[in-house]
Amino acid sequence: MPPKDVENLLSAKTGRRGSSVQWEHPTGGNTHQFTIKEIEREKEAQLLTISWDGSTGIRVKELRQEINIPALNDFSVWDVTFTSGDNQRINIAFTDPLDPQQELEGLIFLTPRTTMTFERTCTA
Repeated sequence: MPPKDVENLLSAKTGRRGSSVQWEHPTGGNTHQFTIKEIEREKEAQLLTISWDGSTGIRVKELRQEINIPALNDFSVWDVTFTSGDNQRINIAFTDPLDPQQELEGLIFLTPRTTMTFERTCTA
């Protein structure tokens, strides 16, 4: 499917406002990546809705994904993922960057207690 056709299948909105979708189409044609960059946190939580309309003959007819965008002063865990294998890790994403001086031991812990090492990365 041509990249422009793929782009026309997907739309995004925050609340009632349309959100701009930026696309990357690596060579090969089977993978299409998109980014929604202009999402601003506001005083109240918002809902980002990503919609896929494949009613023009695509195998997947319609999909809708809703993502909660937390309010400005809502500090919480955003996402947790686990990677298995030789280098097991737990990735924890927060709604706001942590203070670089913040002691992580005690803020983050496992039950039963386990020795852990911490690594900080900032993706903002």
